[in-house]
Amino acid sequence: MRYFIFLAFSFLFSNEIQSNFKNEIGVFKNYKYIHSEQFEISSYPIYFFVIPNINVRYRYNNTKASDYLHEKIHSNLYSNHSFFIPTALLNAVKKEGMMGIVSPELDDFPFMIAIKNEIEIFKEKENYNFNFKIGMTYGYSAKDLDKRSEIDLPIIYPRMKVFHSNSNCNFNGYVGFNYKVNERLTLFSNLGVIFYPNENHNFHVENKSFIIWNYSKKVKIKTGYKLVYGEYPFGNKVHLLPFNILPIPLFDITWSW
Repeated sequence: MRYFIFLAFSFLFSNEIQSNFKNEIGVFKNYKYIHSEQFEISSYPIYFFVIPNINVRYRYNNTKASDYLHEKIHSNLYSNHSFFIPTALLNAVKKEGMMGIVSPELDDFPFMIAIKNEIEIFKEKENYNFNFKIGMTYGYSAKDLDKRSEIDLPIIYPRMKVFHSNSNCNFNGYVGFNYKVNERLTLFSNLGVIFYPNENHNFHVENKSFIIWNYSKKVKIKTGYKLVYGEYPFGNKVHLLPFNILPIPLFDITWSW
């Protein structure tokens, strides 16, 4: 069970490539609805009832900053605003045995919410696109968490630390690159950083890369890996996922319409 939760988090906290359709969803990828060039909203419906989550992306037009970026580097200015609430999921895995990853002796997790706000610069050309994000995540917990409830797993650990009172905010940066080799093949890679200014074990880096086969205009098949470096209470570690768990790469299929 801990590995299922671990892999679910791997996809849940991922940034993906752009879509030219109104709707897009994958086996693991979030559902994305593009209302217009200015506004889109996304969520992970598979996980929503155990970890409510929503992300809103807004494009700025006719502002000094957006006009400057468009004129100087032919880029667009966006902001991203998201939240997730992990309380139900964490209480569901607070048990003994195969289905548990948190000790049942601890108190139930209280209401917790993490809110992220980012500024994004997005540049798109005929055969590639590039985006850069910088932002901050703030975490709130209705009561102080027991330090023994920490889940010292990659992907999960740096995102759960935000709910502890001594480290309830982090700064994050992101760079993503998507290159169209031909009509059938696309390469995607990103690099993300999470930094806690008020905490030890405060630096985490993640790189995710995919080879994407464009099976059709509306169907994409993706395979790749996620490389993670993190500072943990037991030392600094590097993980190549999912190969540290299973001898197969990450895999996903997405549909657009």
